[in-house]
Amino acid sequence: MGTSHGKATRDKISAALHSQYKNGIRDKKTIANKAHVRVRELAAKGELPAQDFEYRCWRAKLREERKTKSGFSINEQIMRAHLQGHGIEFIEEMAIETFNTDFGIPSLKAAIEMVSGYWHNYGVKKKNDMEKENLLAKLGWKVFYNECPICNYKVKR
Repeated sequence: MGTSHGKATRDKISAALHSQYKNGIRDKKTIANKAHVRVRELAAKGELPAQDFEYRCWRAKLREERKTKSGFSINEQIMRAHLQGHGIEFIEEMAIETFNTDFGIPSLKAAIEMVSGYWHNYGVKKKNDMEKENLLAKLGWKVFYNECPICNYKVKR
């Protein structure tokens, strides 16, 4: 009973929202803009939880444990198989302070980032990548982009 009731409720809410969007009562862009304004206001006051170092470290560790991301790209799947073929012990989505690296190899102090032109070359992501690289260098880690640290095998973009 609980499952069917939950699904019925979700379907009813979804239909109501769809109707509001269709009829112009609700606008996704306006709602998103209001949310962004609110986040900026909280950040300016220093009240945004994501600005807290301990919280950001906890989130990075959680992503490592859950391996949460939108999905593993084909290049990440190729690199995973390549590293496994070498018998290298690695950690996917390894947390290092507030950041996650696609593949971390603690024994070599090596981080492998699988980058694509679209995702890593723009805006906040590009800035985060630079901060991550600087932190890893400060901690004595070497960053490899689409490349195996053992044999220099490169995954094509």
